[in-house]
Amino acid sequence: MILLAVLLCATLPLYAIGLYEDLPSHFSVIDTTRFIFVFRQTELQRDEGRAAVLAGEFTLRLRRRIDFQLILSYPALERERDIIHGVGDAMIRSTVRVAGDTLGLSGLFLRANMRAPMGSRALKPFSFGSLDGGVGLECRRKTPLFQFRLATTYTLVGERSETGSFLHEHFLLLSPSLEVNVRKGTSFAFTMFYLVFRGGGAREVYSISLTQAISQELRIILNGALEAGKDEERVFNSLLSLALTYKLPSRSDSSVDK
Repeated sequence: MILLAVLLCATLPLYAIGLYEDLPSHFSVIDTTRFIFVFRQTELQRDEGRAAVLAGEFTLRLRRRIDFQLILSYPALERERDIIHGVGDAMIRSTVRVAGDTLGLSGLFLRANMRAPMGSRALKPFSFGSLDGGVGLECRRKTPLFQFRLATTYTLVGERSETGSFLHEHFLLLSPSLEVNVRKGTSFAFTMFYLVFRGGGAREVYSISLTQAISQELRIILNGALEAGKDEERVFNSLLSLALTYKLPSRSDSSVDK
């Protein structure tokens, strides 16, 4: 297990701009299923060492217009020769269809997100004791061959840190994504994340993922990402995650209220 390896040998620097964002889960699954469960294991690499995050994700389709997403994480890292691990901040996201098809597969959506401070400050940058929240818009276009998504959100942080080696400020996140279906049950996706912080500083992340369906309900997602920009602004250099997604069958999936 990656997490066990990191508990034996890991480190993460104290400097960065902004907190760790669970970018592999940034876009909820475009699907008509009412309940979706995801288990994800992520390894982050920097010049100074590694860190690992275990995450559980639950997506609930309340109505055809609304998706609700809850993400709980458990990070592990080394800090000052001690291994630190524990519950990280929870992430809550929701999307509401403003315009588009009744299934919610394409159209314009309102996005909202919140970081709930559940973890210790010692787990920075995975938690900081700050209640953050943001809103934005997402445009989706889904066809049998590809899925295109463009989302932008602006997040207000509850507790700002403007001095020292770690900075936490309000930020704008822009994220275009293109997923191509290469054959039935297999797809590739390329996503860019661009974070701009108020008061200066920015981060760029480039991500590619492979999705393979095992069955109608089960699929595996392999995701890799590189963070560009200045070293002192990065949270990580590279990221590798493996996720298992399960769509809970339900008789109501085909008759979700409009």
